[in-house]
Amino acid sequence: MTSQIREKILKAALQSITRNGIRAFRVEDLTHHLKISKKTIYQLFPSRIDLVKKCIEKINEPVRNKISLCLNAHKDNPMLQILNYTKSFVDGLYEPEEIFWQELRKSNEFRYLFETVRQEWLTGGEKILNACKNKGYICSDTNIQYTNRRLQTSLFEARLNNEPYSGQVLFYNIFFRGIATETGRLWLENNV
Repeated sequence: MTSQIREKILKAALQSITRNGIRAFRVEDLTHHLKISKKTIYQLFPSRIDLVKKCIEKINEPVRNKISLCLNAHKDNPMLQILNYTKSFVDGLYEPEEIFWQELRKSNEFRYLFETVRQEWLTGGEKILNACKNKGYICSDTNIQYTNRRLQTSLFEARLNNEPYSGQVLFYNIFFRGIATETGRLWLENNV
């Protein structure tokens, strides 16, 4: 029973946080919405901060699964792999509202949770871009670490500025064409 209540609280809190932001989240609102006491919430989560951390960790679980799926799919075709990987990254940025990302990035208490997953995205992206480079899809003089960081930062910043999803997809497709070799551009023209 306690685990069901815990999950119910986490689900409602997560929904509030991703829709309205971390600062707007109030335990009092949660008690009214779920019709449970503050005491019950604080028995399961010692503080508001602990509850928010658990919510962010809950967001990170499916993100880690997406990263793993993308890294293990289409290993024989790194161009398809990087496009799927980048699409998954952008999809993840558009699930919560932009206020969630703005507050998470500024928060001293929760930023490390964001940075941990961000580093996993960066590591995976570098791995796939290196495979693209090794197969001759990306120019040999491309600085993979810088290029990957620049791409992901640009996509993230655009999300913070509430750029439309379609603009993000257009941007990363153009971005990959810009670093592609002739072989890579031909692949993109035939497959995107």
